[in-house]
Parts: sequence; C-alpha cells; structure tokens
Amino acid sequence: MWKKSTKPSWDSYLLIRYAIEPVIALVLFLGFLPFLLTISLVLWALSKESPFFFQLRTGKNEVPFLMWKLKTLYPNHSVAARLGDFLRRYHIDEIPQLWHIVTGKMSFIGPRPLPHQYLPLYSPKHRQRFLLKPGLTGLSQIKGGNALCWKHRLDWDIVYLKKHCLRLDLYIVCATLYYFIQLPRHSYHHSQPLQADYLHRFSSK
Repeated sequence: MWKKSTKPSWDSYLLIRYAIEPVIALVLFLGFLPFLLTISLVLWALSKESPFFFQLRTGKNEVPFLMWKLKTLYPNHSVAARLGDFLRRYHIDEIPQLWHIVTGKMSFIGPRPLPHQYLPLYSPKHRQRFLLKPGLTGLSQIKGGNALCWKHRLDWDIVYLKKHCLRLDLYIVCATLYYFIQLPRHSYHHSQPLQADYLHRFSSK
C-alpha cells in the first residue's frame, strides 16, 4: 500500500468538485449523444464490427473499471482506419468517457486512466496517483502527454496530486482548450507501453 499524500484526495475542494462534475458531464453527454450515435453507426457500417473499444483501467483507490471509447484502430488503408485516425487525433474517441464522469468513475481533471495490467509496475511514489479519480485531461497532458517519457508523465501526476486547487484546474482547462485550438499544428504521439521505458529503471524505486 502507498504512503498517504500530504494533501488527501478527500479535501473539501475535491469533494465539491466531484459532486458537481457528474451533473455537468451528464449535460455534455446528452448534448453529444446524437453526434456519438451518428459516428458509431458510420464506424459500424464501414467496419461491420462494434464501434466501441473496451478495456479495464485503474480508477481511484486502485479500483478497476471498464472504460469505453470509440474504436479507432482498423485495418490499414481502409476508410474506417482513416476515420479512426481522425477521431483519435482530435480526441473525439474520448467522448464516451463523459459517461464515466456521470457514474463517478472519472473526473474532468486528473491522472489519465491507464490499463489495469500496469498496476504492479508503478513505483511507490507514482502509485499515489490513484488517490485521485482519473481524468479526461490533466497536468501531465498539458505538459507533453504522450510525447513525455513515462517517468515524467507520472511525475506530473504526483505534482497535481500535491498541488491541486481551483487555480491550477482553471489553468489546466485553459491549456487544454488552447491545445485543441492549436491541434492542427501539433504532431500526434502514440503512447508506448509502460514496460518499454519505465519498468526496468523505476519499478524498484
């Protein structure tokens, strides 16, 4: 078990934020629902398979949950693959995760939910990230996201754990919106498996 942070996840600011977020997420989810259904039908028509991707991810207090998003990986050179690339590049595939905020599994801001199979690989320090709900966006995302090595990504999660407050959250929201405005100019970076550059150097620390 990890050592408790000096700033616990049950502080009053987070309690208020976690209480309000499901209402906001429900409004957004219902607003996006017609678009989500349309994209899902198009993906199904093009691929003749489920338009959704399901994977077990680790949530708050290391409790796993089944995360779902739009499926974006299809055979190369197919129309579905090109559409999937577009959805992934502009993060449209993440829209279904609003439902996880509605159900209390996720938050708008926090460490990104990573595959549950990674759980034994974290260092004791980085395991503290699970004191918070996973988020749609977070400090590590605006500091480089997938372009960062795993150690730096997880380090930013711990910085957020210790420093989270309304001012920092507003900064993250503004930086995320700016990222989407600038998105056509950015190169898309695929996330590498955690074992690739983390386990052999940091799992023993």
